[in-house]
Amino acid sequence: MDLCDPVSIVLVTAGSRGQSLLFRYPFTAPCRTEQKEKEIPKNRFALAKKEENTDTRNFSGIKDGHLVGLSWFSSLMNFLLTGSPGNVFLESQLSLAVYSFSDSTLANILSPQSDACGTKFELKVEEVLFVGHPMLAYKRQDREFKRNDGSSRKDDVMMKLFNVVFVLQASVEPSVVDCYHDLTKRIAIALKHEEIRCRYLSSEREAMLSVHDEMSTMPEDCAETPFQHILPRSKLARDLKDVFKSLCATGSVRLKINGWVNVSFCLPHKVHNLNMGTIHIKPEVIHTSLAAIRPYHTLLFLVDEGYLVASLPGDCSPAVTRLVRMASPLKSFQTLSQDTDIPLSQVFAIAAHLVYWGMATIVYPLCESNVYVVAPNSSVNVSSPLVEEFTSRFPRMSLHNVLSEFSLPAPLSEHNNPLGLPQQQAEQVQMVVWMLQRRLLIQLHTYVFLVPTAQFEQSSGHRVRWIFGDSFPDGLSSLADNQHEPAEDEINPELEEELKDLTYAERKSVLQVPAALNPEDMKLFTRLTPYLRGKQHLEEVMYYENLRRSQLLTLLDKFRDVLFLCQHEDPVTQYFYSS
Repeated sequence: MDLCDPVSIVLVTAGSRGQSLLFRYPFTAPCRTEQKEKEIPKNRFALAKKEENTDTRNFSGIKDGHLVGLSWFSSLMNFLLTGSPGNVFLESQLSLAVYSFSDSTLANILSPQSDACGTKFELKVEEVLFVGHPMLAYKRQDREFKRNDGSSRKDDVMMKLFNVVFVLQASVEPSVVDCYHDLTKRIAIALKHEEIRCRYLSSEREAMLSVHDEMSTMPEDCAETPFQHILPRSKLARDLKDVFKSLCATGSVRLKINGWVNVSFCLPHKVHNLNMGTIHIKPEVIHTSLAAIRPYHTLLFLVDEGYLVASLPGDCSPAVTRLVRMASPLKSFQTLSQDTDIPLSQVFAIAAHLVYWGMATIVYPLCESNVYVVAPNSSVNVSSPLVEEFTSRFPRMSLHNVLSEFSLPAPLSEHNNPLGLPQQQAEQVQMVVWMLQRRLLIQLHTYVFLVPTAQFEQSSGHRVRWIFGDSFPDGLSSLADNQHEPAEDEINPELEEELKDLTYAERKSVLQVPAALNPEDMKLFTRLTPYLRGKQHLEEVMYYENLRRSQLLTLLDKFRDVLFLCQHEDPVTQYFYSS
């Protein structure tokens, strides 16, 4: 069980019949007899195991992924029922006896006052955290409803409020709590909409209460719980069960309340938990990366295209389906916008949606000049499921042998056999795509720094090399003052305006390069000086300045005396490799 998985989902209502816990799932607690049998030593002569924890204050309300019990006083109950509206945060430090949760206890503590409805409900007790969004059912209590036979009546069993609550482990991150509150809010709004439209929640409540009434006549020692009998009778109960199981399995929820209102939700902490837990991507990281995508980026789907199209809601925009079908890791967003006739801003919005839902990731389009290397957080042992998956996808190929070819950064063109068949080269590209989807490879980009190398001579003959801008070490400031202003004939007047953003050392260093004598090269170089601070990689320079790679590399080679090149990851895509 992951820390971000819910422990339970609970539905409570309050009305003329008081507070009621209508449904919760899972409704079966772990068997205690089996646990006791495990604790019995096999050797009957062995000493009894001593309890490690005898302090009743350190008990746990969650055991083996189930809600098992907490302790309460009547004063604590009164505090919860009459507390202030809004968030309820409680850390009990009383040494109390432990007893199991009862339905009435949960119904009481999860049914706040009317003033607290419509706001976030958060209750923490020991190691258990309850998160919900209570909602008022009606503002007026004299509303008439129509029966199935056409007659009308007033609701004699009025429902005042309802609350869908998730039970979480108290140690979860605050961002996880916010996500679960967002889900409860969406479900609550959808239920209220259907309640106003067709009294859906009231009818489901009556069906559940009838089961509770039937089970109340059973003997007290009956092992059956009413919740398991509610499932076949209530569509809402089955929906809540599906929500719980979907969150534990995939982290995403696609629900249609009463077949009418769609509720879609994604838990990024679960969806972006990749490679058996070796990569964890937080929601704030995803938002940061999505805000930095550029037209030269593209989408790399992490799921099959058929599955992605089938998972789209029926009422989604046709532009989404068109973009998914025409997307390719070889096409940039700008090219996709032109091919699909979709505005670039809408392409970005669709891409952000797919990335947030874990269906795709952001990469630079694949080309032979791309430099790839094994990701630093790749953990692929011999028994990893990725090894078997790679072998089944690419027979006669070994994942470790392929990864060894990317131990050192090199352009993708160097990994292709020039004498190989087109089918072999296509398979090589497919293997790269497969490894990028599993975050086993990371792309390195080239960044350029302008490093002045001008040398200055003092009257005494000592020479000082000025390297990084106008900053001098202590003791050399006087030399900087003497040499800061250039002579009038040192800089070409025609280039003075173009090089005005550079320091004197940078201007002097650039003019000493032999390529500076070529007006065309010098004009292009001065145009690129804003990109020579190590903040934009070559691909970004090529896009914004409309340059070919060969043209840019030739210019950089001509001015290599004053340039420093380094390779590292693009911060935009690096976010998706956080561990």
